[in-house]
Amino acid sequence: MTARGWIRLFVRLAALAAAGTAVFYGTAIYRNYIDPALQFHRLTIIGVAEGSAGAQEVQSSVQAAVDGKNFFLVRLDEVKAAVEDVSWVKSASVERAWPDGMRVTIRKHEPVAVWEDGRLVSTDGVLFVNSEVGIERISALPIFSGDASALTDIVQLWGQFQARAREVGLQVKTVNVSILGSWRITLESEKTPEITVELGRSKVRAVLVDRFDLVAGYFHKISDMMQGYPVYVDARYRSAFAARLPDQDSYERWEIAKGLRKPEADEEDEDALPGAAAEQAAEPVKSRQAGKAKTLADGAARKKSAAASAAAKRPAAASGAAASKKPTVRRSAGPSSGIRETIYPK
Repeated sequence: MTARGWIRLFVRLAALAAAGTAVFYGTAIYRNYIDPALQFHRLTIIGVAEGSAGAQEVQSSVQAAVDGKNFFLVRLDEVKAAVEDVSWVKSASVERAWPDGMRVTIRKHEPVAVWEDGRLVSTDGVLFVNSEVGIERISALPIFSGDASALTDIVQLWGQFQARAREVGLQVKTVNVSILGSWRITLESEKTPEITVELGRSKVRAVLVDRFDLVAGYFHKISDMMQGYPVYVDARYRSAFAARLPDQDSYERWEIAKGLRKPEADEEDEDALPGAAAEQAAEPVKSRQAGKAKTLADGAARKKSAAASAAAKRPAAASGAAASKKPTVRRSAGPSSGIRETIYPK
């Protein structure tokens, strides 16, 4: 064979080797990144209600982190970090579920207060947003404000303040820590007006607790002595505090609490109509109330009867499925790759 023949043979062999290499890597890429059989199709979410905005956030975060990677090549730490980037997620654990699934377990932040800008404060002093927390629960939470860097201390001391305040029939409504580190607490109850307690500054948290304990311990004694609840207390002194004289509303609230005065509503009711006249005037009202109660009862009976009739018409299998505590499965139509099924265990 001539030199030119050897050169042609070498070129052909090189071309075959290159083609084989391309086929090998192409097959590997397809199997590892494109083949639908190896990609995630099922996502199990634990700790989040089905159909909630939170569940959608978690699923979107997982989908973005997986991004077409297959069952073996996806990095679970990246998925975990993506889920924990959701504001209300405290922590998450992620694991594979053979053959094409992923299981994500969520721990949520629990709110203990509302920050001044509307965000929630967690038990760890973390600010977060969660649209699933109801307005009734939010309205019952105290309000924290001031220096956000002091949130951890605020949460910890708030627990001690709240426990001590409850012992004397009060509760903490607000906690404010200024940029300079000065503490101000607002207390309230159904019987008392809002009471502001100025605790001042201290690098030692036990000092702030002692100041608050001193005010709480003498609160009722000072109120009885002044015959009214103090609306402002300055506890920035050493082993002492100053209380501002009560205003008119505070005097009246204290007298009502002591039984020396009746609430205005009771006084108006007594002065309205005496004796038999009051009974006579109340009869039309009672009659209307009885008629309204009967109407509501009839409506409820009709609804109950309609519900029973509708239930009787349903197939037995439907009632059996509702009674069982099987996981809820939500399937989404879409391309062959990506999450097509989300499971919410009961």
